[in-house]
Amino acid sequence: MKKNTLIIIIFLVVAALIVAGWIIFFSSQEQAPGTGLSPAPVLSQTPQISLSPSPTSFSAQQFEKITDHLVLNPVFASNTVSFFDKTDGFFKNVVPVLDIFKENKASEIVFENVFSVSFSPSRKVALVGFYQGQIIRKFAVFDIQQNLNYLLPDFVKEAVWSVDSVKLLVNHSLPSRGEAYFSTINFDGTKEAKVLDLGLNDVKYFWPNQNLIIFYEKPSPGYPVDKIFSYDLKNKKISLINFSLRESYKSGFYGFDLLPSPDGKAILFSLTDQAGANLRTFLQNLETSQIVELDFKTLVQKCAWTSDSAEIVCAYSDELKNAFSLPFDYWMGKVKSNDSFVKFNLLTGEKKIYAEKTGFDALNFSLSAEKNFLLFTNQADQSLYRMRL
Repeated sequence: MKKNTLIIIIFLVVAALIVAGWIIFFSSQEQAPGTGLSPAPVLSQTPQISLSPSPTSFSAQQFEKITDHLVLNPVFASNTVSFFDKTDGFFKNVVPVLDIFKENKASEIVFENVFSVSFSPSRKVALVGFYQGQIIRKFAVFDIQQNLNYLLPDFVKEAVWSVDSVKLLVNHSLPSRGEAYFSTINFDGTKEAKVLDLGLNDVKYFWPNQNLIIFYEKPSPGYPVDKIFSYDLKNKKISLINFSLRESYKSGFYGFDLLPSPDGKAILFSLTDQAGANLRTFLQNLETSQIVELDFKTLVQKCAWTSDSAEIVCAYSDELKNAFSLPFDYWMGKVKSNDSFVKFNLLTGEKKIYAEKTGFDALNFSLSAEKNFLLFTNQADQSLYRMRL
């Protein structure tokens, strides 16, 4: 074969291959979407949880922001929302008018260095915890209607309200004097009366109804709660609350926390294993000792009882379910929760999920008396939201 003929044949073969390749390429581009090969997925090595709500996971009208300011302990007071505005240092009321929130100052006194606020059941007075200097913790009661402030004695390290909003239950703890007992005082700091000798300096306690106190020694990382007590103020009788879970938790309850119902007849509690993992949440009837484990995992501080003690509303998440060192890592901000919201009826066992994976990390719950709204603060910025139920 002549040399020129061979070159021509090679050229034609190469040209044909090039043309065929272009035909195949353009043919593949003209395929209908979804029928061709999908591009390789891009995997994130550090998945991030959005702190902003995702509009695809719930109704856009379901959550309403009330204020951008830093808020402590919001509560419903009839149709009004009351809270302490830490940004401005005032107690405030918000009245919804045609779904527009009208904000008003409820006090003329400015409070500084406030770390806690607890409204009385009547919403007319509030217990205020504040720092004097950098370390010293002090407490005062503010009469919102009278615009009067009462500084409480130094032995008050924390306190809880009586149901009639007249008195405070106080853990009178002065270790230097060997004093550790429960006492009651009027909300203006007068007329202290000893209730019960404790022998415990660091306790968590509740006063859900006129005749009942529930208390236990506060847990710490690696150390469990061993005993939970109830004290009958009328009969002056102290008892241990019995748990059928004791056989499974013989060394005590790690990561334990508790929230009694308003009538004091039931408790919601959460606990973990020794590593602060495997979070579990339970309801127990104190009159029958019947225990029910909830199928959503959460901390009791992310829940609220309805005023009739028949239902609870909670926020829960996979992040809490899978976390370690609870509840302590959560309070230190090491665990962020992407909350879903649920209501559980104790009488019927019915569960209703309102919104899932909202992006909120909700705390400081308050339910309206009509059960149609939930207040909460978002941990990301401490701003205040109202949720429609």
